[in-house]
Amino acid sequence: MNEKIVKFKIYFQSSKLIIAAFVAMISLFGCKSTQMVTENKIPQSSPIVPDTSIAQFPSIDTILPLQYSDIKTINQYDYEWISYRAKTNYTINENNGECNLYFVNRIDSIIYLNINLAGIEVIRMVLTPDEVIYVNKLNKTFYKGEFLLFQKIAGVPVTFDMIQAILNGKDFQNFDSIFTISEEPDQVILQTNTRKEKNKDLYIIQKMILNKELLMIQNLITVKSNLRKLNMEYLNYQPVEPHFCFQEMRLETANIKMNLILKNIKYNTPGPTYITIPESFTPVDLK
Repeated sequence: MNEKIVKFKIYFQSSKLIIAAFVAMISLFGCKSTQMVTENKIPQSSPIVPDTSIAQFPSIDTILPLQYSDIKTINQYDYEWISYRAKTNYTINENNGECNLYFVNRIDSIIYLNINLAGIEVIRMVLTPDEVIYVNKLNKTFYKGEFLLFQKIAGVPVTFDMIQAILNGKDFQNFDSIFTISEEPDQVILQTNTRKEKNKDLYIIQKMILNKELLMIQNLITVKSNLRKLNMEYLNYQPVEPHFCFQEMRLETANIKMNLILKNIKYNTPGPTYITIPESFTPVDLK
């Protein structure tokens, strides 16, 4: 009996860290901190260099200077559904832990997220372009409303498109597309010191690094208003017919790091999108 109580306390403490890390990360720029995330240098020997097995991916003719509109691999979705499971190792404020993530996305329509710890579901979330439904089974609370939940945590406007892009290894669609683009033998680099969201007063500094197949391998973003940073890396692209998908994703803010190892990746296979709020749960107070 005592052993069960000890295990429950461990799960409870770990779950609180997962909830904080997950909600902060999905809110883009983590908890309120002015600490800076250093940009990762990408050595030639790093696993971020694409696997030779993707050499079969169609090459792009770049005799003319490459334009953002030419790079459809990072700003367009050529599938309707994607889902995957991920073993997630995280560090938040020097505390380490592990959880499992289940992600289902009908593009531009709905995102379903399920997080469990040791087989125990602690968070379920469904997002649409207009609404967030968040159920915390650990403390029996819920939120149902606009994206204010994420904005309260991040301190900047957060949209469905941003979250969808991060979890798919894509660029944001709701920002302008003015970049300086440089081409190297094995990489394409897009940079801007001032990128504006089209419908909001949000400005970011951004640097994206693509591999020679024009797939995203690193996306480094800084919010200009508060200098918060988010670094995203997408590693080890492999064929998942009829597409190519990263097998590992790394996300880092000032005080949070996450490493996701993906499995059971599926395209164009509908998955669960439902969520129920038990009557006994209490609403989250955002004041």
